[in-house]
Amino acid sequence: MGRVAALLVVALALLRGAALAVLVPPYQAPDEPAHFDYVQHLAESGRMADGGEDCAQLSAEGMALLSVMQPLFADRGRPVPPAGEFLPPAPTPEARSTRLCSSAARYPPVYYLTAAAAYRAARGAPFLHRLLAARLVSVAWGALGAGAAFLLGLWLLGGWRGGLLTGLAYALQPMQALMFSSVNNDAALFSLSTVGFAAAAALRAVPGARAPLTALAAAALLGSLSKPTFLLLTPALLVAVAAALGPARPASWIRGALALLPAAAGLAWTLSRNPGGASSHPSAAGPGLVDFASRLALSPARLEELWLRQYWASWGWHETRLPIHYYRVVEILVGLALVGAVLGWRHLSSAERGLVAVSAAATVAALVPIHVFEYGFHRSSGGLLLQGRYLLPMFALHAAALATALRGLGRRLRAPGDGGFALPALLGVLLAAISLHALVRYYA
Repeated sequence: MGRVAALLVVALALLRGAALAVLVPPYQAPDEPAHFDYVQHLAESGRMADGGEDCAQLSAEGMALLSVMQPLFADRGRPVPPAGEFLPPAPTPEARSTRLCSSAARYPPVYYLTAAAAYRAARGAPFLHRLLAARLVSVAWGALGAGAAFLLGLWLLGGWRGGLLTGLAYALQPMQALMFSSVNNDAALFSLSTVGFAAAAALRAVPGARAPLTALAAAALLGSLSKPTFLLLTPALLVAVAAALGPARPASWIRGALALLPAAAGLAWTLSRNPGGASSHPSAAGPGLVDFASRLALSPARLEELWLRQYWASWGWHETRLPIHYYRVVEILVGLALVGAVLGWRHLSSAERGLVAVSAAATVAALVPIHVFEYGFHRSSGGLLLQGRYLLPMFALHAAALATALRGLGRRLRAPGDGGFALPALLGVLLAAISLHALVRYYA
């Protein structure tokens, strides 16, 4: 039954990703023009990015598509233009050539290598087909992440039902669904981070096994070579590994640090090739800590924007968000999970309590470097970069903890069934609603 459940999760991730890859209009996902510019440059020239100054210049094909799709950004009532309005230039080498001076040029190559391979396979196809081929690579990354989420639930929540719960939640999470169906290196970041947390869960399930540490080291290396912000998550991974091996043992922290060392090596390689790519170096003349704190201003409205909308469901360049009552239902479910963690604490096993505690500690361990990075960016640029999706690489762990807390509440109330499945059920409703909302927004 476990294999059937795992196949169901992976199949759902593939079908959901393929459907959204076709549904979401080209260049409407976050930063997709810049990311596809990198893919096209790598596939056409065979050369990786070498840094350089940012600019908005894409290939002639990319600029032609952008000129057609640009009006959607400003006109909230405008549907997707008819296909006949997009008249790409002749598919000559010149039309496909790109300067690669977009905002994605600073990133390392792992994600772009996989997307470029798909682009090369479709090289003789029209421009939009090549874009779709690159999007389907993100779909494959999402399927890998869903499989890892299944394994995490299998080992942390006990058996295939736990794996099915976390796998379904992962496949149905709306914000991840968008990133796993568009051209964006977050797809690899989310997936490889999930592999890392699944490896930590395996360390707890199979004490003494070397394969999980090897998988963690590989995920750390590839993750850091997919997006440098993977390094912000390494403290959270270290907490998860040390908790699995025994937090009271110094050797656990040492083994975890050694397994994550390849992530630092990957980041060092990235910075050595593109020393100007890190925009978070503080400037002596930049805004100070007081100014940063006043601008950060985590008021209820800003908290709702960052950690509710941008974590759960905030789609695309244009306004395709759901009505606020959908987000209120998410708030209620998370609130019930918090209540369940308190009132149902005695009804949880020691392992379940440990899972909730480790999830909370790992989240704090990630939030600290994220805010330090944000402060550095503020010092250098005067702006703010923080987004709720910075925590999405931890979603599988969060889903397992939320499900556990909901189970505790269900046991406290002596409710029938597994209360944890309320999470994937709600996410399925959200994903269906936001997909229909996007259909109306873009195509009505």
